[in-house]
Amino acid sequence: MSPLLQCTQVVWPDGEPPPEGEYVPSSPDRQPVTGREFEELFQELAEHADPDGVVYLSEPPTAALVNPPDPSWSEYLEAFDSSRRPYLVAARKWLLQREGPIPCADEWCNQYYLAFSDGRFMTFTWRAFGAFVAACLDQRDSYIVWSNRSSRAGLPEPARPAA
Repeated sequence: MSPLLQCTQVVWPDGEPPPEGEYVPSSPDRQPVTGREFEELFQELAEHADPDGVVYLSEPPTAALVNPPDPSWSEYLEAFDSSRRPYLVAARKWLLQREGPIPCADEWCNQYYLAFSDGRFMTFTWRAFGAFVAACLDQRDSYIVWSNRSSRAGLPEPARPAA
């Protein structure tokens, strides 16, 4: 795999089939590990149980435990097979170096895909794109912020880390 893998945005013509070539999946091979093991989580949830042992998952302290922050870039990347990481690194570089505001899923996913210099390509679901953008920016708040432009209303354009 060339360390100089290039990535470009390509318009996906409406109604056209996916491009020819080898597809690079954009969903992780495994869930990103964000530092919390099951036993640790179970113990923390038990601390919030009422006297009868019931844990209310909708209560703020427990909701925060079962909805961990999105992964950092390194945690996100680690969740992918090593053969796909160069594509994600190239895609991140494309995202961080592109002009204009960072797109949300509703502005990008149904219209574009990423083409790589080795002939492979990558598409994103809205969920996968939101997770990708949040990880690229090391924003651990939520992938949902990147679902559509209206969810970003009033929020400043984030600082872009170095690619």
